[in-house]
Amino acid sequence: MQLRVDDAVEGGNLGQVAINQFRGPERTTAPSVKQRMSPLLVVWIGVALLALAVAIFAPCFVHTTTLSPFHRDVVVTPLSLSVAIGFVAVFIVLTEKALSVLKRLGLSLFVFIISAIGVFGVSSQVMMAMADAHDFPAGQVQASTADWPISEAYEDTGRGSSHADYIRTAQGDFKIHYADYAVLKTQRPAGLTDPNSRTVTINGYFCAKVRLETAGDAVRIMVGSQDWLPSGSIELCPQAH
Repeated sequence: MQLRVDDAVEGGNLGQVAINQFRGPERTTAPSVKQRMSPLLVVWIGVALLALAVAIFAPCFVHTTTLSPFHRDVVVTPLSLSVAIGFVAVFIVLTEKALSVLKRLGLSLFVFIISAIGVFGVSSQVMMAMADAHDFPAGQVQASTADWPISEAYEDTGRGSSHADYIRTAQGDFKIHYADYAVLKTQRPAGLTDPNSRTVTINGYFCAKVRLETAGDAVRIMVGSQDWLPSGSIELCPQAH
């Protein structure tokens, strides 16, 4: 009786082995890239994306544009730092041995871009804030207004649905609202330019009334979000009256 049970068990085992051989090796689902990345890389990508978001939205809360002095290190230092951090990010990705070579190459490019742009945007905003605090110390800033003659205005349609209108002055080019651009285009003296042209020649007939802040030799202009001049900044120059 014991032999028969053992034979049955052995036969059952042999049958299961035969079934397993017929089915072949079990297939396992490969883990996703996110599951195979190290915690360091996951945290790095999260911080880089956060820095990128800050770099994109921080300029919306800046309402000044410094005309002078120009600080070269405000551009050079963030640029150098962003490139260095970008290469550190690439090194971290390339050490992820759990990822395939192709995935490491693609991911390293992605991480380099978001890290470099994020670091550049955040560090440049910080350095500009430090430069402004140094150039415009509290209690020494004087506010005033000025009329800047406009040489011309032009449209920049860009790509897709993007559109912006600009004026050109001796101090630089500034974005204006479409209503102000329409005033320049419809109320300019006749014969200055082709009415169908995207560039409107002004020749000092109109001025931009701007608000300035000065502290010693430092000068900055008060602007709206993302360097737009406030609506209604366009008016006839005093000499045109």
